[in-house]
Amino acid sequence: MGEAVGVTEEGRVEFRILGPVEVWLDGRQYSLDGSKQRTVLAALLLAKGRILADDRLSSLLWGEEPPATAAAQLYTHVSRLRKLLGERAAIRRQRPGYLIEIGSAQIDHVEFERLSTAGRAALEAGSYEDASATLGRALRLWRGPALANVTEHLAEMGLPGLEEARTVALESRIEADLALGRSGPLLAELTSLVALYPLRERLRALLMIALYRADRQADALNVFHEGRTLLAEELGVDAGPGLTGLYQEILNGELQVGPGRTPLRADAPEPAASEQRPSTLPSDVPDFTGRQCEVRQIAELLTTGAGSGRSGIAMITGMPGVGKSALAVQAAHRCRDDFPDGQLYADLREANGTPADSFLVLGSFLRSLGMPESDVPQDRAQRIRCYRSLLADRRVLVVLDNAASDRQVRCLLPSGPECGVLITSRSPLTTLEGTQLVDLEPFDVSESVAMLSGIIGREPVVAENKAVARLAAACGGLPLALRVAGARLVSGGHHSPGRLANRLWAESGRLDQLRLGSLDVRAILEGAYWDLDPRARTALRRLALLEVPDFASWVTAAVLEVGEEDAEDVMDVLVGARLVSVLGRPTGGVRYRVHDLVRLMARERAAAEEPAGERQAALDRAMGAWLTVAAEADRRLGGEAPAGGASRWRLGSGYLRRLLEDPLTWFEQEEGALVAVLEQAVRTGRTAHAWETAQSLSGYFGHHHRHDDWRRTHQRAWTVAHASGDVLGQAAILQGLARLSAVLGDDGASRGYAGQAEMLNGQLGSRVKETAVVGWTYLHPAAGASAIAGKRL
Repeated sequence: MGEAVGVTEEGRVEFRILGPVEVWLDGRQYSLDGSKQRTVLAALLLAKGRILADDRLSSLLWGEEPPATAAAQLYTHVSRLRKLLGERAAIRRQRPGYLIEIGSAQIDHVEFERLSTAGRAALEAGSYEDASATLGRALRLWRGPALANVTEHLAEMGLPGLEEARTVALESRIEADLALGRSGPLLAELTSLVALYPLRERLRALLMIALYRADRQADALNVFHEGRTLLAEELGVDAGPGLTGLYQEILNGELQVGPGRTPLRADAPEPAASEQRPSTLPSDVPDFTGRQCEVRQIAELLTTGAGSGRSGIAMITGMPGVGKSALAVQAAHRCRDDFPDGQLYADLREANGTPADSFLVLGSFLRSLGMPESDVPQDRAQRIRCYRSLLADRRVLVVLDNAASDRQVRCLLPSGPECGVLITSRSPLTTLEGTQLVDLEPFDVSESVAMLSGIIGREPVVAENKAVARLAAACGGLPLALRVAGARLVSGGHHSPGRLANRLWAESGRLDQLRLGSLDVRAILEGAYWDLDPRARTALRRLALLEVPDFASWVTAAVLEVGEEDAEDVMDVLVGARLVSVLGRPTGGVRYRVHDLVRLMARERAAAEEPAGERQAALDRAMGAWLTVAAEADRRLGGEAPAGGASRWRLGSGYLRRLLEDPLTWFEQEEGALVAVLEQAVRTGRTAHAWETAQSLSGYFGHHHRHDDWRRTHQRAWTVAHASGDVLGQAAILQGLARLSAVLGDDGASRGYAGQAEMLNGQLGSRVKETAVVGWTYLHPAAGASAIAGKRL
């Protein structure tokens, strides 16, 4: 058993990962439910307080093919861990993932790192007794192989680094013991370790020293020859200068025998260096437009980081087609002179949209760095080692375009502190340490017009400036769409900005027009769509049916028929894929928006994949959710509108209560969406949804004295109610107009509307429930009195 990390006394929490993953609370070990729950906990602990993204956790749990229920299962594992830990350690949701705050809890891995660092510092200072004791305490924390009971995916990611740290600590402890003259007892241990790690030159050097001090010079020299042969056969490299120098000292009998001498540390073998300077960047875009602030920001991140002795890593993120690759190439060319030893470029996405194999990319990089084809290792670990060794003392810029995951990228990161790395990815790979994000948004209209001007020339833009502005707006500010539109205009004389703008504004054929040669907006958007899990794809299809400017996550709950928390998880997936954007609101609450071109693509997928009945039902549920919350918010403001036959979708009572803590604030957030829902209900003949939504808005408009908006929404609802012959709806709208007229002091109009409503009520055979007027007297006391006197319905 390893040493305990502190005393597990009452109130203490201890996490152990250096062996089987365990949790100790109040001095007792608590069992965890299976390898996946242990994996979630261990992964969060290894992140050391940083956010671990959902997709990263998913890959650690299930690998490259997570189940359709991955998000729900992940939430379940987190919930159970929260219940187990209580308030002693907090697992917090922070987009795009989770993080753990351990407070005063102990982690054996953290304690190991502390002791190991202190022990190596003592070794460097020549305090060999302290070094040996401290490093021994660190190593006794290990209870067997680390992460022994987690998934193979986490073990594959986390175990090599942990084992490397343990081996380095072990080498340092042995080095301290050798300096203390304890070579005899170390021989058996070192012999076993060299057999276990035959390519570790430092261990081999320590064994040579121990053998020499035991008067076994011939054996020490033989250990060197065996190592040199292995390095040549396995890696194709010579022994490093440290090991070779030690061999010469032993051969010449010059190695100090007694204690007190710090043993020579052997460096890892280096691949043969080459003076070749790679330059594999794609050609620069001659008509690149805009993004100058971003270009300067990226150049500063790359050059400042590399110049400070640490690798500068910049990552460009953004939705498909937003111009990430073009910006990366432009920025890379801008700072070529800052990386005189070369520039490496790799597209990490194959032509068919699948992620490129980083093993093959490593081979390409090694050849670009001057390694002969015959010398390129066939082992993955050896390729990584050679690549990093070749870049260790160079100033090279590495551009990794279209990265799919942090796992794909990690082995391509150089170890050299003077190197720069530029990554593009739709989703921010937040688990890559030291990465600075540059998030791209679509162009605004002026930037879009400027890009079109750069492609088609200034004269057509000046001649048809309004048409070009319409064309830019139809492209939604997406650089790829603008590039296709510009290419169409210059490809032949039959297209003019006005004509193309008219064709693009016909939504049914817009994506067809935004395709030319290898440039295809639909294809790149669909590629991102098919990368989603099935539930996220369904959500995007159904959300695209809505014609609203933005929405909250509870709308997703309605279209998917799931709970509100599950809906938030789905939105996290869509935001991470950059198919939905997040809008900040000063009043609080997260709002989401679907880009116009993404909406068109998703509607096409909905038509192709879902029956019309399912699409209409999803739309009804979404409108019903808005109506349910709006009616309740209006009731809390004093309204009491009659209910029609519109379908409703009811949110959880606790969620609804939190949502409507301030009904006016909720209306302010949802006003644009509610008006859009009303308009869509009118266009699609959803009569009850239209007039009930209009009624629910009247209290909000009245509170803010927005009488024109009150009238406009009621008149729109009247249009569809009258056209469809909905007598109840007509009566309700007339009642609302009577109320409005009373508020404005127009008693005659108020009585007229009320009379018409009375006649319609007669046709129904019963009166529509009256709405109290007293709630409106504070707006206009005289109007309230007039309305009451006029027997307003």
